[in-house]
Amino acid sequence: MLVADWGPTKTGKSTFGVSFPQVVVFDFEMRLNGIPKQILDQALEIISYKPPMPLDRLTGSKENRIRRQGYRALLDQFSADYINKFLQNPQALSGFIDTGTILYEYCCEAYIEDLQTTELAEKGVIVRQQLLPIEYRTPYSWMENFYKYARVYGKNLVVTHAEDDQRMDVMNARGEKESLITGKKELKGYSRTPERVDLVLRHRLDNGKPVALIEESGVCLEIRGAAISEPTFQKLVDMVQVFKPEWTPC
Repeated sequence: MLVADWGPTKTGKSTFGVSFPQVVVFDFEMRLNGIPKQILDQALEIISYKPPMPLDRLTGSKENRIRRQGYRALLDQFSADYINKFLQNPQALSGFIDTGTILYEYCCEAYIEDLQTTELAEKGVIVRQQLLPIEYRTPYSWMENFYKYARVYGKNLVVTHAEDDQRMDVMNARGEKESLITGKKELKGYSRTPERVDLVLRHRLDNGKPVALIEESGVCLEIRGAAISEPTFQKLVDMVQVFKPEWTPC
């Protein structure tokens, strides 16, 4: 079962992710300290990834300020952990990426670092600062593989995401395209995530308690639009089995 869970901060998304059985936690956000110890102790393993901190980007030359460093090594380490400690680990039934928003950002930064490394080797100088639209296909493919191989290996995977302002391209009075905020929110990160998972949940607080709204469900259409108060893995499974008693997750 692959689940995408998104919403504002401090709405219970991480607590929900840790509730998955025999879960390996891939912690990019470094904010699990808000979860009670007895809940965290249920995890099979928690692996934290500190963001790269190239201080010369703050004080160095212009080239050093635009140069990406450390993202390729971080992504390589995560990929190795994902394979060895999650996919190929028979004890691990579930994986929890907290957050997919940050992981996608690191994928993009790692690819820019790759391109800058090539640029420096070939030209002796770094000019590139961002990806071209067509180049996002590479970090897209990396994210797709994280989802695909969890399914291939028969694992549960839950990936949390922050929320972002939804934007819409419109033509202004001068005939130019501009991006306007619609007033709605959307999942922040890899935009095709909802197409790659079985369930999309949106977290919010209701009277101070976390509630997860099931926005999309390929597992069981009947639960689409339902809400789970103080959601856990088991509550989600129980809701599906009301309509599909024979269904079991990984």
